[in-house]
Amino acid sequence: MFGLSMAEVVVIAVVALVVLGPEKLPTIIKQAAKGYRKLSAIRTEFSKALTENFGQEAETLKQTAQSLKPEAQTLKAEAAKLQELANSPVNLEKKLGLPLVPPSAPQSQPNAADSEAPSPEQTVSESN
Repeated sequence: MFGLSMAEVVVIAVVALVVLGPEKLPTIIKQAAKGYRKLSAIRTEFSKALTENFGQEAETLKQTAQSLKPEAQTLKAEAAKLQELANSPVNLEKKLGLPLVPPSAPQSQPNAADSEAPSPEQTVSESN
């Protein structure tokens, strides 16, 4: 009952008896029981209304989820394979048949004027 142990219920009852007195306690207990029954009826009615109004939609969603499970499992397996390949570049190169290193760009030929130009030190020593 509300997660209370029997000892806690007894302590609450004794405190209520002392605070409220023996004359008012039975009336208050009856009112509390009536309120609890009303709350229980409201909860049951609310649950029934939810089931009536959204039961079909919930069932449709469940069926959709069930139909998507195999596809999700397939995608998960494919993702695991891709992760394995990504963790091992050598395997990726073998499976794809493509080199991972792009072909090197053609080397630019040094310009003849650049190679024959004297360094600043040479120009200073020649002028002296």
